[in-house]
Amino acid sequence: MDIINLEKIISETTDPATYQYFKGLKERRIIFNADVDEYIVENAMIPLMEMDNDGTGEPITIILNTYGGSLWDACRSATLLII
Repeated sequence: MDIINLEKIISETTDPATYQYFKGLKERRIIFNADVDEYIVENAMIPLMEMDNDGTGEPITIILNTYGGSLWDACRSATLLII
């Protein structure tokens, strides 16, 4: 299965927000539209670290829209950025 077929499958089987999230990852754009919680690591930090370490040096866009959330989870995520 190539990435083109995967994008078609995702667009047909998921809700619009999930589709936009995965489409954004392909375009080096991370969309985080939720409260800060334990899922920030999976939804924002891991993709950010992978994009940063891919060696292309291309810009990464982060779209952040949140009312806040867990200070503990935010601090844990900041620690991941420093490492």
